[in-house]
Amino acid sequence: MEFIRNLAKVHNLRIIIKRLDEGLRAYLMDGVVYLHESLPQERMNFAFCHELAHHLLNHHNHQVLSEEMEREANEMAADLLLPPETFRQDALMYPLDQLKELYPQASWEVIARSRLRWVPAILTIIDNGQRTLRITPDDYQFPYHLLPVEEEVYRRCMETRGHVSSEGISVQTHGYFVDSGEGVARVILWTEIDQ
Repeated sequence: MEFIRNLAKVHNLRIIIKRLDEGLRAYLMDGVVYLHESLPQERMNFAFCHELAHHLLNHHNHQVLSEEMEREANEMAADLLLPPETFRQDALMYPLDQLKELYPQASWEVIARSRLRWVPAILTIIDNGQRTLRITPDDYQFPYHLLPVEEEVYRRCMETRGHVSSEGISVQTHGYFVDSGEGVARVILWTEIDQ
């Protein structure tokens, strides 16, 4: 909470945490960021930074926010959580688990997506056995389906409920078991292929 309170103070915004209407996580109105009380802290941090980004980008002057505005707000929110002046260097040096220790205010997903800016890889997220995300930087070629090594790392992550790595001649896969406490068994796979 301290992280977003400090940002709110710097940008002269107030925070109110309360139950919001179904489907709403956060919104900004009249210099106040309203956050849903049931959000876990990492999600609350991102939701606040997203609304702060709309404020800083003057999006509040528009009746309807476009997809482009939402994308811009997401990117700025990630930069507020992971300042590029320090995160870039760290992203090049450390794996995801160490980055999570350095940047506890950000979620595993935000850290992994941001790391893709500087480290070409395949990022895959599997929630309760269902693949919910598989992305790469724009110029990085990758197979749509999981590689056998990724399937094996995923299986071992689920069995051990921990982090697992597998390194071969031309491919490295790191799997991170993330328990958010929300009933979701999430595994983040980070695969680098020598190209």
